Amino acid sequence: MSSFGSIRERKEAVFIMKFLATLLSVSSLLIQTGNANGSMSCLTCLSYTSMADCIENQIEQICDEEQNRCATLALSVSGIDGFSKGCFDDISCEEYQIPGYCEQIVGGECEITCCENSLCN
Repeated sequence: MSSFGSIRERKEAVFIMKFLATLLSVSSLLIQTGNANGSMSCLTCLSYTSMADCIENQIEQICDEEQNRCATLALSVSGIDGFSKGCFDDISCEEYQIPGYCEQIVGGECEITCCENSLCN
């Protein structure tokens, strides 16, 4: 086995990176499309190191009007960890709370915390 791990481990790493990059991309787009009149704001960040690293690099974003929750997400797939904060909607927050949902979607474990006030994450 090479120092880069098995093919399966590399595929899993790519998958989780794409998942978290998608999450961050969606959050980043909201900065451009958010409605400043009455919309909530959330902290946004992404790290593959730790939540502390994510927090150190977080920025404020204005959420899209459909996204009425702020969330903090920690994800682990085959020993690869990802940490993220951003805007979410009610449905996404509820789905990630369902036991087994994260395992079905990304094949790993996740922990999400959602809140309903601006900058609460």
